[in-house]
This record gives sequence, structure tokens and C-alpha cells, in this order.
Amino acid sequence: MSVSSTGIDTASIVKQLMDVERQPISAIQERKAAAKLKSDTVGRLKNSVESLKTASAALLTKGVAKYSPVVSNSAVASASLGSAAGVGSVSFTVDQLAQAHG
Repeated sequence: MSVSSTGIDTASIVKQLMDVERQPISAIQERKAAAKLKSDTVGRLKNSVESLKTASAALLTKGVAKYSPVVSNSAVASASLGSAAGVGSVSFTVDQLAQAHG
């Protein structure tokens, strides 16, 4: 603390004035950081949309009908893929329920 002969704390006054001077700079820095975060988020979103676009274009190029479900044991399960690529179905046959071994 530096008090002059008039009893005024000049160091405190100077510090307070400097703090007031820094406020606009701090606000600008906060807005800059927020803008960068938004820009980065938009960039990631753009990349995700491009990946989705590429994948969907590949699917349309190959055609959904060229994909077929695989069942390892047809006695246990069956699968089918319709030409309209609508909602599919899964069916299972349960021959025997599991039992606990003691």
C-alpha cells in the first residue's frame, strides 16, 4: 500500500484503473474463444455430414438389394431382406430352454 501525503492510496487506485481498462480486452477474448468453439463445432458437424453423405451415396450406388443377410444355422434362425429395404424382421425358433446345473 502506498499512501501519499494526502492520505490517498495511489497504488490501489492505479490497480483499480488497470482492472477497468482490462475489462474490454477480457470480454473480447471470451467472445473470441466462444466463436472459435462454435467454428470448431461447425467444422466437426460438417465433416460428419460429409461422411454420412459419402456412406449413403455408396449404399445407393451398390444398391440395397446386393446385401443379403447371413444365417450360420438355418435350423436355428432365418433372415430376409426385402427389395424395398423397409422394416425387416427377425424370427427365432426356440427348441429348448436352458436349465440351471446345480
